[in-house]
Amino acid sequence: MSNSGAKAIIGSSETRVVCEGLLERLPDGMPPSLMLADDDLEGWARYPDCVADQPSTPIDEEIEGDLLQYSSGTTGRPKGIRRDLPHVAPADAPNMLMPLLGAVGITGESVYLSPAPLYQTAPSFWSMAVQSLGGTTVVLEKFDPEGALDCIQRYGITHGQLVPATFVRMLKLPESVRNSYDVSSLQRVVHAAAPCPVDIKRQMIDWWGPIIDEYYASSEAVGASFIRAEDWVAHPGSVGRPLVGVPHILDEDGRELPPG
Repeated sequence: MSNSGAKAIIGSSETRVVCEGLLERLPDGMPPSLMLADDDLEGWARYPDCVADQPSTPIDEEIEGDLLQYSSGTTGRPKGIRRDLPHVAPADAPNMLMPLLGAVGITGESVYLSPAPLYQTAPSFWSMAVQSLGGTTVVLEKFDPEGALDCIQRYGITHGQLVPATFVRMLKLPESVRNSYDVSSLQRVVHAAAPCPVDIKRQMIDWWGPIIDEYYASSEAVGASFIRAEDWVAHPGSVGRPLVGVPHILDEDGRELPPG
């Protein structure tokens, strides 16, 4: 909080243990607003009570905010990724994920599955972006391969974002278990975060059909490449073409290199 300057903390019954010991760990002179969504805790206000008398209509001169995501990779302590705010109303604010959402056909009618933790960049941004369009986001508290298949069938999932490790775990299920779930509601599935072995992706396409797309990007949102399943089948291992930004391949000294 000393880094981000956060003025409020919102917890839930799932994070109660963390919340109980949080006050003594806050920086000196920084008493934030403390709210608990679905539980009672001394010193914490109940979130429903805090918003009970608030209007449901947009506030005057409301402007769009942004998620302050932290990133570190291998470069040391996590650092907040600051982007210039658009200073426009939420309805007019550009959605930086729209090129990717449009590429996989997500609309306000979509039902999106997020099987990964929301503290990670892609799950949080994609989940909120789908909701901003009016779609439905289904979030797994913990990934379970059969549980994910059950979720797809139960909620009629149309779109989802997974990672290669989740593909591997689902493929390890007995074939009889895999085939017992109806995944026909799926329209497009996208994966990112790590390179996917060619054989694993082929097996997933054999199972779900040519609906598994792929993108490469970064938490800083400085660019992205994208490839549809149909194009990947013709060019296995490709990461596609630039969708946002211009890629640059640099040597160890930062000099740009030519193709190849």
